[in-house]
Amino acid sequence: MKIDSIVVNADIVTMHAGRPKAAKMGVWNGRIVGFDDDLSGLEAGTVVDAGGRVVLPGFIDSHTHLGLTGLRGRAVDIAGLALGDAVAAIEAAAAGREPGGWVEVVGYDPRALGRKLAASDLSGGSCEGRKIWVRDISSHSSVVSPAVLEAAGITSGELLDGRLEEDDQQIVLDQRLPYPPEDIEEGLLAAGKTCLAQGITTCVEAGVGGGGASLRHDELSVYLAMAEAGTLPLRTCLMLTGEAVPHFESLGLAAGFGGDWLSVHAQKMWLDGGMLVRSAAVTEPFVGSEHPGALLGEEEEILERIVAAHRAGWQLAIHAIGDRAIDAALDGLLAAQEKYPRADARHRIEHAGMVREDHLPVMGRLGLGVGSQPCFLWDSGDDYANIVGPHRVPWLYRGKSFLDNGIKLLGSTDRPLPGSPLRGIQFFVERRSSSGRSLAPEERISRHEAVAAFTATAAWGSRREHLLGTLEVGKAADYVVLEEDPFAVETSRIGDIPVAATYIDGVPRWQR
Repeated sequence: MKIDSIVVNADIVTMHAGRPKAAKMGVWNGRIVGFDDDLSGLEAGTVVDAGGRVVLPGFIDSHTHLGLTGLRGRAVDIAGLALGDAVAAIEAAAAGREPGGWVEVVGYDPRALGRKLAASDLSGGSCEGRKIWVRDISSHSSVVSPAVLEAAGITSGELLDGRLEEDDQQIVLDQRLPYPPEDIEEGLLAAGKTCLAQGITTCVEAGVGGGGASLRHDELSVYLAMAEAGTLPLRTCLMLTGEAVPHFESLGLAAGFGGDWLSVHAQKMWLDGGMLVRSAAVTEPFVGSEHPGALLGEEEEILERIVAAHRAGWQLAIHAIGDRAIDAALDGLLAAQEKYPRADARHRIEHAGMVREDHLPVMGRLGLGVGSQPCFLWDSGDDYANIVGPHRVPWLYRGKSFLDNGIKLLGSTDRPLPGSPLRGIQFFVERRSSSGRSLAPEERISRHEAVAAFTATAAWGSRREHLLGTLEVGKAADYVVLEEDPFAVETSRIGDIPVAATYIDGVPRWQR
């Protein structure tokens, strides 16, 4: 018998306890057919020589925004610029637009600029009459020019400074959306290429259908068209939200619908905002603030939404960062399971940025997963620690205490924010920010547990463990080849390990 390919001369770490290591792996029709001695006597159309490198299951990014990431690649990027240079870059872009034309700006971080931008910074010279949208790196806030405010009929009030947070951003979304389908497709291809270069073979798109991190239902249409045409750059699981949910349900469809390359994963709900912009709902105000953020809805209404979605059979992915938002999420999920018991619901809390001790046993009892972003603390951990205060630092993006309580840890990047699976694995293991600051070292986990968060456990989180997450006979031949061994290098170097190649269905999708 002749199979499609055999990977040889490899240090294969399968992440499967039944057969943890191998040196050879066979692939036929996109599936793994055997390892080592299983392959004796078989010929292959292609021999992939791994050169002694480590081979891991393809990474799964459990919470990301591909469409938004791709379109941001077409915008003016002011990341790393000083205030004057940032404004100059915006003005230069505005000079190339007709009055009423759009200038989209990304990479906005008030910490780097030294202060927040305002509409007045986007009003003079070539900016006059242009619709300028400056998006904060967190997506939880924006700054817009006077032309955007005028088009929305805003002539007085506190929004005149152009600073929009959370739901206020609908002012600009109503004007800017929808994007042309061809622009969305181009963006998805570009974002997918970046993912493949990081060893990611599957992404979970965290909200299609509405909200500041979504491109409305138009994004869903493009995903479907690309899946049908076979042009998706990598496997994608979708979380639906907003107007996409009732439309999906009206067709008689349910969570889990789809195929190996595109499937509907869960229903996404937002309960609060972001931490760095201090809009996350907390029980005690952030340091230097008197306001404890806010829930996105009344508590009773949130509970009713959670119960209704659970009853309808959805797996829920609930955005809850602050501890007060987590209170509301747990109250809703407890009520849902009490009224309509459902085994193996696999509900998730996205981010779970500030988890108190009393939350942990409840989350474990509910069988929850947490869509965690370890790179947040690598990139901005010093700022997170400063705004929550020393007594709450142990609550931040926990690791070991989740695992100790039976809570599934699902690794993700939340791109377009910076990060990669390997950098996330590094942070999970060492719990240090990029400056070297130690952040709750008692929450460190092992390297194997950290890798599992981006492979085997991540597959569980999107109900794809039958296909993905480990290298086993019968599963998809999705794997990444690394230049160095993440189980052997110094912990501080894990995030810098180069990816040599990324394969999906045994086919090379990216190579260094």
